[in-house]
Amino acid sequence: MQTGRPLAALAAGAFALGLPLLASPPAARAATIQDLVAAQQAGFCSGDAEPPCPTDQLFIPPVPNYTGWSGTPIGKFCRSEPDRCRFALVDYAGVAAAYIKAHGGPDLHTTFKGVVREQPVGHGKVEVSLRLETHNALTFVSELPPDAKVFTGPHSVFATAPLLFGSRVSDVLHGEPPALGDSVFRMRFVQDAGAPPPNLALVLQGREAQFEFTQFHATATGKLRAAAGKGLGGKPERAKVTVGPGDTIAVKPL
Repeated sequence: MQTGRPLAALAAGAFALGLPLLASPPAARAATIQDLVAAQQAGFCSGDAEPPCPTDQLFIPPVPNYTGWSGTPIGKFCRSEPDRCRFALVDYAGVAAAYIKAHGGPDLHTTFKGVVREQPVGHGKVEVSLRLETHNALTFVSELPPDAKVFTGPHSVFATAPLLFGSRVSDVLHGEPPALGDSVFRMRFVQDAGAPPPNLALVLQGREAQFEFTQFHATATGKLRAAAGKGLGGKPERAKVTVGPGDTIAVKPL
C-alpha cells in the first residue's frame, strides 16, 4: 500500500482498473547455492562480535571462521583422553580459498554446486534441506592434544596442533602445496519463512535456526606430514584423507 493516499482512493482506483482489491504479495525468492555460499563466506565470530571478528574470536586467525570436524581414526567422536582426537578442516564454502587469493596466494579454483529446498511447515516457518557439493576444497588434518585449553586466537589449538595432512592457509601463503579435495555437506533445519540463508556453523550450534540433521563427507589428497609417518612403514609424501561418516577421520598413505 502506498503511503500518503486515503484508503478510499486506493480502493476506487483498484476497481476502476479492473484489478482485485487485495493482491497476493510477491513470493519470496528461493535461496540458491550461491546465496548459501555467500552467507558462509561472511564468517562468524566465536563470541558476541559481528564480522570482521577480533582476533580472540577467531579459531585460526586471521582467516574467517567456518566449521571443522573432529573424530578418531576408528570412527567415534572424541570424548575421552585416551582417544587420538583428529581435527579436519575442509573449506566447503571457499572461505580459505577467498582469503588466500585476496592476500596474494594461488587461486585454488574452489567451485560449488548443489540445491537448496524450502518446505513450509506452518506458523511462519520453513524447513530447509540443502546439499552443498564443493570441488577443490582446501583440507588439512591435525591431531589435538587431550589437554587443549585454548581454542581461539593466535595460540589456538586449531592453529598450532601438529599437522598430519595438508597445509593451513598460512602455509599455503608461504609456498606450501595445498591439499585439495571434494566434499558433500547435507543439512536440514527450520527457520523463519523469507529469512536469508544462515551460517551453517551457527545452525549446528543452535544459534540461527532449529537444527534437525547433518551429514558431511570429504576426500582429499595432499602432503603427508612427518607427524603422521609414525607406524606407516616409512614416510610417503602423499596421502588421502576421508572425513565421515561416523566421525571417522582416516589418513592413508598413497
